[in-house]
Amino acid sequence: GASSASSSLGKMEGAASSAGAQAGKLAGQANQAASSLKKLRGSYRARIVAQDEVSGKVGSLRAKLSGLVSKPYTATIRTRMEAGAAKLKTGLSSLATGMGGMAAGLPLPVLGAAGVGAGILSTVKAYADFEKQMSAVGAISQASAADMELLSNKAKEMGMTTSFPATEAGKAFEYMAMAGWKTPEMLQGVKGVMDLAAASGEELGRVSDIMTDALTAFGLKASDSGHFADVLAQAATNSNTNVSMMGETFKYVAPLAGTLKYKIEDVGVAIGLMANAGIKGEQAGTSLRSIMMRLAAPPKEAAKAMQALGLSVKNSDGTIKPWMQTMTDLRTAFSKLSDVEKVDFAKKIAGTYALSGFEALINAPEEDFQKLTQAMNTADGAAARMAERRLDNLAGDVTLLKSSWESLQLAIM
Repeated sequence: GASSASSSLGKMEGAASSAGAQAGKLAGQANQAASSLKKLRGSYRARIVAQDEVSGKVGSLRAKLSGLVSKPYTATIRTRMEAGAAKLKTGLSSLATGMGGMAAGLPLPVLGAAGVGAGILSTVKAYADFEKQMSAVGAISQASAADMELLSNKAKEMGMTTSFPATEAGKAFEYMAMAGWKTPEMLQGVKGVMDLAAASGEELGRVSDIMTDALTAFGLKASDSGHFADVLAQAATNSNTNVSMMGETFKYVAPLAGTLKYKIEDVGVAIGLMANAGIKGEQAGTSLRSIMMRLAAPPKEAAKAMQALGLSVKNSDGTIKPWMQTMTDLRTAFSKLSDVEKVDFAKKIAGTYALSGFEALINAPEEDFQKLTQAMNTADGAAARMAERRLDNLAGDVTLLKSSWESLQLAIM
């Protein structure tokens, strides 16, 4: 209940404050001891035991946080955790300064063997991993020092506000840099990528790779990444496919669809209809590419069949009609044919290889067609909503806590 959660939060604040105070005391002791390394040898182990007690209290604090599963208190938990962490940070920063005098005279293996400051060593490792990841981003993007500071700050912000640690956000930046994106584009695009990864439950780097490649193929900008993520999230929710399989589909169909200026929403409907018929991933991509190509530049047999049905993918001025209009025209024309005629005309227009995919488009129930169309046209915000629902549980709360914990470690460093 609320009173129980409030009581637990109070205890956590007390634990953080106590840990900070103890760390401050240890810092003073360490500063005094640092004047003589020889004298420190005898008291060194006592300092280590005390420091480990501080780290233990931090671990206890994390355990209590993860035990509070009531979602209404999540925002309060994180806010009050940050307040308590600020107190702890002050003590640990002072302690780190004092410990510096001790550590300077001893090799790192000795420190590790003595079990010194597991919490501090963990913090140092988190910072080192983050720095290493951002260095990879800098090497690939050739960003300036000022731009790298912007990217680092954005990664830390994502670590505090999403389910992914800052280091993972850096990994997303790496894939964006590999796709040729510049700093402004990466700053604009990372939120959409992370929302889609959280919504789909798939690996962030993989989702980033899919998003950057597909956006480029469709001729879209980084600023479109949020909407693009929403469309993919809707397609995954309303049809029998997922983001990884759509990524495989896009490899084959996105470049042609982009050339024809087809909207991602309309292509998403086609992918969803094919997925519902069991045609997914690479097969959906090659089938849809073949269908679009044969409709736009039909071979002789296909041209005759389209003429007989009164079909054309071009307007009178030679421009390409929207893909949604083409699909609607196809479905209308084929609805007037007998079953035998449908198979005959479908084979002539789509060819043998893409026949199954084409039939999935023209034979899908009208209810399914309208459902997917409506979902694609009302996609905005879908990825964020899906991510929130996926994280609305104990495991999700722990994931958010871990992400925030890394952000705290980076702040301490």
